[in-house]
Amino acid sequence: MLTGLLPPEHGVRENGLFHLTQDHPTVAELLPREIARGAFVGAFPLASRFGLNRGFDPYDDTFSPNGDRGSSPERRASEVFLAARTWLRSTTTERPFAWLHVYDPHYPYSPPDPWPKLAANRTPTESYETEIAYTDFELGRFLREIGASERNRNASILLTSDHGEALGAHKELTHSLFVYDETQRVPMILVGPRTSPSLETRQRTLCDVAPTILAEYGVASPKGRRGAALADAPRESEAYVETMSTELLKGWSSLYGMRTARWKYIRAPRSELYDLELDPGETENRIGSEPQVAALLEAATATVLASAPSAQTPQVHDDAVEQLRSLGYVATIEPGSAKTPRRDPKDGIDGAVALFR
Repeated sequence: MLTGLLPPEHGVRENGLFHLTQDHPTVAELLPREIARGAFVGAFPLASRFGLNRGFDPYDDTFSPNGDRGSSPERRASEVFLAARTWLRSTTTERPFAWLHVYDPHYPYSPPDPWPKLAANRTPTESYETEIAYTDFELGRFLREIGASERNRNASILLTSDHGEALGAHKELTHSLFVYDETQRVPMILVGPRTSPSLETRQRTLCDVAPTILAEYGVASPKGRRGAALADAPRESEAYVETMSTELLKGWSSLYGMRTARWKYIRAPRSELYDLELDPGETENRIGSEPQVAALLEAATATVLASAPSAQTPQVHDDAVEQLRSLGYVATIEPGSAKTPRRDPKDGIDGAVALFR
């Protein structure tokens, strides 16, 4: 979102194990000097120690030990929005840039009172939906309050997410074990005085976030970036997907792949291909009946992976692991061995679900 690059290109492949290097400037570093730039993040995966703070002042990653989350390295959406609102009121820049990260619609699902009362049966899906409802309420309050200022009434707002939650689809309870659409397909909404109401029917990717932000400030994206501003036609018809969490945290095989408007290809020990027009739930593997489609998308996947710079070595720090574990990210770390092929995540999902519960 902040670089316009794919994970193989910027090198950050998993939470807590990698650091964004100086080779890849963020949106905040590319904006004109006179623009005030503040970031307000809700949880440890985006702590400043991982390199996303460059160009921001402030980069507010304060996770209060006295909040209702206890010692967990996160804070409520209300706290994130309050910090951002206070900063916006203090800036004198005509068009400041604020990046807000809220973590609430995320496992573990524990919205504050009285929101749990909306989940009659307290199922994971209901609890997840109440966290979304709570966050939506706080977002609405934030927008109304900042909109009371004449300066902010012409602000542009871009809303998106880094992933969804599977909630049991393909047996996955949360995210990061698979790359099916229930976790990979996310909303992206842009509103502002220069945006006409429309529904984009073409596939877009999170690489489009950075150039969209830069375009709002009249700044061109650096050469070599994949994305395009949402007001422009997408540069690529394919969307790259990956998870290395399975390899880095469990020692299984990573998953890499490509999604087009019609097809989803997943490279795995037992690769997969889905016709999204006929099978949006990705239930019928067409890898055997559509070898040419699979070959084309495998070649596109291989091109992305081959063009990436030398991979960073994951840095396993005990304190980072413990903080991620407290957020539900890590059950155990089992670095992969040199054995090939590694275990297909499809063969490990039942055990992962049992361990998770």
